[in-house]
Order: sequence, then structure tokens, then C-alpha cells
Amino acid sequence: MKVLTHGLAVILTAAILLALIWMKLPGEINAIIARRQISSLRQCVRQQLEQQKESLADKLTAFAEVTGSDREFAMRLLVENDPSAAEVVERAEQFIRPMGLEILEITDSLFVLISSGHFPASAGNSIAEKITLLESDPAFIMDNILGEEALTLQAKTRFSIAELPFYVAGGLIVDQGFLSMLVPSSNSFVLLKWEDEIIGGEKLGKIESISEIEDNKIIVNNRTFLADTLSLQFSGENASPVLLVLAEEPEPVSILSLFQ
Repeated sequence: MKVLTHGLAVILTAAILLALIWMKLPGEINAIIARRQISSLRQCVRQQLEQQKESLADKLTAFAEVTGSDREFAMRLLVENDPSAAEVVERAEQFIRPMGLEILEITDSLFVLISSGHFPASAGNSIAEKITLLESDPAFIMDNILGEEALTLQAKTRFSIAELPFYVAGGLIVDQGFLSMLVPSSNSFVLLKWEDEIIGGEKLGKIESISEIEDNKIIVNNRTFLADTLSLQFSGENASPVLLVLAEEPEPVSILSLFQ
């Protein structure tokens, strides 16, 4: 009798443990699926960003090579010593839109503007403070665009004419349009969080409230999303901006679905 009672107790205990595990299993599976989904989306955003950076660097290099080999540009600038000639000052303006850029500038060795595509009237001004922050690898910096401070993605490249050094700098303004190029799928969102400002998430509507990320989840306007972060390379004194990668939560896994 004692053996039977002991056996029943063992079976009952095992059944209770199995039931607890059974009840917990779908939740664990849901958590794994969620982590993998948001991790995959974060990687996609990183790849999209790297592609944008590579494209920008390639465009600036190509523009520098073409400009450095342009005989009319060199003739007016160096032989005739006429930096105000149309072939010189209008150079960046002619190329900025075809290149798909929003910022494009040419400077001399002292970083004095020779030609500006987005602000032609600024030719002759020094941009030494900005251009010394830039490298050939694109980085995020603050810049004054037509009188307004804006976060931008920019790079610079060097070229020579008759062994004299010149520089090309340019890039894109980080706004909703830029962030939309990084969105990997229709059910995901990319926000930029920088200090007290949040940019992006047009489909989310105006962001009235946003929580911190906890267990790969964030609450935006009382809606819960999967979330992860991606730090950005920033040149300057301000804190580095961060991308927030958000996605709709996947449909929960049920016990029955595990056997279907």
C-alpha cells in the first residue's frame, strides 16, 4: 500500500511539473520568436545604413575624380585665377540633384568654399570647422543648412589639380525621407532618437508618448512593439544619435499550433 501511495505521489508530482512546463512552453517560444524577429530586422536596418554610406562615399569619390579632371574647371580656377567663373561656382549646383544628394560642396586646401550645390551664395566662406570633422567614411554630424541646424550624414574626399589639394564634401539630411530608406518591411518602423528629439515613424502618427525599451519591447502611444537599438557614428560634441527599430508583435503561438 505504501509503495502504491508513493508511486501515485511521484506520478502526480511529475504530472504537475509537466503541466507547468506545458503552460510555460508557448510563452518561451513566443519570446524566442520575438527576439529573433527584432534581431533580424535590426540587422537589415544596419545593412541598409551601410549601403547608404557606401553609396554616398562612392558618389563623392566619383564627383571628385570628374571635377579634378575637368579642364574647364581647372582653366578658370587656376590658369585664369577666376573663382567666380560660372564653370567654378556652379559646379556643385549642376551635380547635386543628379547625384541624389542634398549637400555638396567643393573647397580649396584651406577649406574655403569654391562651390556649393545647396547654398550657392556661400561660396567664399570657410567651412573648416565642419570639414575637419569629416572623413572618407560617412558619419553623422550637425550642420547649418540654409540657416537651420540639421542632423546630416556626410563625408569628404580629397582630389588634386596640378598637385594642388582640393576637397569635396557632401551628403544627406537625416529626416523622415532618409529614415524611410532604412525601413526593412511594411510592419516595421525606424525612429531616430537624439537627446530629447524623436524623428520618423510617420505611419505611427504623432508620437505623444514613448517608453524605454525593456525585454525587447517598447510602448509608443499606448501601443506595444518589439524594439531594438542601433547606435550611430557621430562626429561632434553632442551625444550620439540612436536608431530605434520597431516591429509589430508576431501572432502568439498556442499549444495546439505546436501540433499542427
